[in-house]
Amino acid sequence: MVFKHQSFNVSLLKNLLKQNEVLRQQVKAANNKLLSYQLDLSAIDETDPDILHQQINQLIVKFGESKTLGWLAKNLLDKNLKRFFECKVNYNPVTEIDQLKVIETEINNRKCLKQLSITFNNYLNTFSIPSQTDIQEAINELDFTVLFHETILAFNNELKAKNLPQVSLSLSKVNEELTFLKNIKYYSGYNDIIGFLKEEKQKLISYSKAYPTIYKIADAIENVDRASYEMYLSEYRNSREKQVQALEFDEIFHKVFATLPITANAIKTICLTENQIVLNKKGCEKDIFFLKVNNFLEAITNETKGSEKLLSDLQGIKQNIEKQTADIISYKTWYHKSKNVGVAQKAALNAWLNDLINIGKGYGKNTARNIASAIMNMQVAKGAVPIWIMPQETAVTFFPDASPNQFDLLIIDEASQCDISSLNLVFRCKKSLIVGDENQTSVVADRSIFTIERTNELLDKYLISHKFKRQFDVNNKNNSIYTISGVIYPNIVTLTEHFRCLPEIIGYSNQYVYNSDIIPLKTATEYTFGEPIDIHYVEDNYLDEQKTVNRSKGN
Repeated sequence: MVFKHQSFNVSLLKNLLKQNEVLRQQVKAANNKLLSYQLDLSAIDETDPDILHQQINQLIVKFGESKTLGWLAKNLLDKNLKRFFECKVNYNPVTEIDQLKVIETEINNRKCLKQLSITFNNYLNTFSIPSQTDIQEAINELDFTVLFHETILAFNNELKAKNLPQVSLSLSKVNEELTFLKNIKYYSGYNDIIGFLKEEKQKLISYSKAYPTIYKIADAIENVDRASYEMYLSEYRNSREKQVQALEFDEIFHKVFATLPITANAIKTICLTENQIVLNKKGCEKDIFFLKVNNFLEAITNETKGSEKLLSDLQGIKQNIEKQTADIISYKTWYHKSKNVGVAQKAALNAWLNDLINIGKGYGKNTARNIASAIMNMQVAKGAVPIWIMPQETAVTFFPDASPNQFDLLIIDEASQCDISSLNLVFRCKKSLIVGDENQTSVVADRSIFTIERTNELLDKYLISHKFKRQFDVNNKNNSIYTISGVIYPNIVTLTEHFRCLPEIIGYSNQYVYNSDIIPLKTATEYTFGEPIDIHYVEDNYLDEQKTVNRSKGN
């Protein structure tokens, strides 16, 4: 032992231990961290820890935060770095950065132990003590040496104060001195136990909600009555076991209550009365029914993510069905129609399409010739297509025959923007459907064709006795085919369901124009992009003779 040496100085040893406390704590922390790992580092065991520390830091920095290490990247490494992938962590070869960090902890541990070994072996060598291979055990013995020395000094001070013989630190009679110290230790331990029991008794009786048996245990401790102590302690343990069972029952009760409340309350009531458990069948059936309903509603909620999502899904399904139905009708119609179209009609239809391309925009040298060809081909091709969609002027041009009953049904859309020249087409059909909105853009009167004087002259000449004569004034922008139809056939069908705009957009027109009769059917999208309506106040407007001028908006 070092303290037997003449040159031993306990203060120097204490300072040495204190100076290396940080390294010792690092070793302790590393050992605790590595408890759950089994390491096989045979591939690098022969290398100095300082060199290994540099290499593994280089390896970790190279791979950064990558969780896994690629085959190509590993094969491009230096051979000294490749050795780390021959190591194993918990019997598994190193393949991930986290495993390298575990190995880094072990290398840091070895590095600290190396430094501690050098320091403390040099210290031991000064007392002619050979270098120790297990440096941690050697340091623990040095800790004990300091503690032992300080304890003996403190004990001798007490003995000296009482004029008693002191313990010799020279330890000439080691066995007798150690036996003496052990007896002192046992006596000190006994005093500690007595003090502990008194302290615990005080804690027991000061607890306001203590179980009655606790007071009996405290009295047995005070009286050092072992038999009573063991009896009351056994009683207390039995009560604790029942408490654990009660807590388990309470936990199970709450779990059952969450799904079968009626049944759970019935069981608890029966258990409290200690009668035989006989469950009510109707109560159980009612509980199970409510449970099934609740599970069904939860499943629907989880599947649809709420009523709004369900409504959105239903609308999506409805629109999809409508689209598929329309597609089927369209395909079927075209299929049967194409089977009944003759070769001559197909040829005429293709020729008519070519004529339209040749006509193009504007008016050239061959425009009249191409129009005449298109009219001729249309007379043959018109039966090939069941429905023709085209502007009014085009229809009048390509269907020059003004005789009645040419069409089964004529549909005029945006009728509020069509003037009375549309009557040309109305005359040719068996039935007509006029679709429009009197609150939208009205007819643009072209006075270059019919002056007001010429219009009045024709009205007086041909419609002098007609009761709705003024409705045929082409110079009146309010006289459209829609308004004339409303006069003659006042039973207008209003379509109130609105599919196009978001409620926030159509809401303005609905409130101020349509008397809130419109029903918006489109719901807001899940991901909105700004506000539906963004209002800006623009200054510097003025009204000239023809129109309102808004230069700020134009800019």
